[in-house]
Amino acid sequence: MPARTRHHRIFVAALSLAILSGPARAAEPPATHSTHSDATGAALSFDEAVGGSAQAPGLVGLEEAVAEKRRSDETLPLLSQGMQVQLMPGGRLPPADQPGFEAQWMVTQGWSLGGYGHKRRDAAAAESEVMAAEARALALEQELGAALAWIRLHEAEARLVLARRELETAGELQAVLEEAVAAGVATRVDLAEARATVAEAQAAVTPPLRHRTAT
Repeated sequence: MPARTRHHRIFVAALSLAILSGPARAAEPPATHSTHSDATGAALSFDEAVGGSAQAPGLVGLEEAVAEKRRSDETLPLLSQGMQVQLMPGGRLPPADQPGFEAQWMVTQGWSLGGYGHKRRDAAAAESEVMAAEARALALEQELGAALAWIRLHEAEARLVLARRELETAGELQAVLEEAVAAGVATRVDLAEARATVAEAQAAVTPPLRHRTAT
């Protein structure tokens, strides 16, 4: 499956999770090719965020373990027993016709009629497939997590942009009402409401202060 098609499916799944896990969102769904920008420049695109999840240490370690296990499976012997060599040295003593040193040796090789060697390889291969399935499940979990985090970040950025626009509009309205009050064509109640709106908009774009505990 092409990477872009796979990432698109992950994007749809993660977007569905984001919608189901929270209240209705006002922001429009992001495109998979969108990027985030900050003070340091362009940030990760959706494809980069999802693709980068494959480099998670836990996933990389599991995939390497699966590859090593499969290489080990290929080296398993088909014979159930190793070859045995027996050497029996001796000598011929008189009155033998040809006295002297002699040796006898014997080689034996056992095997299983029940196909033990092949069954052992099949069992090892099945274990490797289980490990590979765990690696694929972990990879999908990492990809969905990265996709969901990217979507939520995009949503937060979109909300911040909207809040800044609202703050700018509220500030302009306040300035107009201040001039109107000075000209006598607007009331101070209208101006107070405008200032309250500006304060609310300012609070939406101002990060909350972290409470520090005295030590």
